[in-house]
Amino acid sequence: MAVTSGKSIEHKGFIERIADNSVVVRIISESACAACHAKGACTAADMQDKEIVVGGSTGNFKTGEMVNLVMEQSQGYKALLIGYVYPFIILFTALLSANTAGLSELGSGLLALGLLPPYYFFVYLFKNKISKNFNFSIRKID
Repeated sequence: MAVTSGKSIEHKGFIERIADNSVVVRIISESACAACHAKGACTAADMQDKEIVVGGSTGNFKTGEMVNLVMEQSQGYKALLIGYVYPFIILFTALLSANTAGLSELGSGLLALGLLPPYYFFVYLFKNKISKNFNFSIRKID
């Protein structure tokens, strides 16, 4: 579970492997309902493994060790903008523009929705460049 403390976001994980100058941390990302006792009877439960590569020094870490993965809160806001806010602005602007231009509601809606796949494809194409803006660090759990 992610924890916000001060100006950073922390998430518990374990070290999967240590490479030359990086550490790969595996975290289990789960929705709030994934921790619910009734998740077996519900289709809304959502859990996924994620691997995060932390560049820089490997420090005194060992494979299998539990650690806190730390990201600055401002970087979380950047991710929020890229993943949700910008697509919403594109969708809303396209919907209003197409509707104002005289397109039917169905046509406006389909046009607006049709702009989202190219946006996310563009984000996917530039994921390596975008990921350079996000820096993670790891801390030992006391």
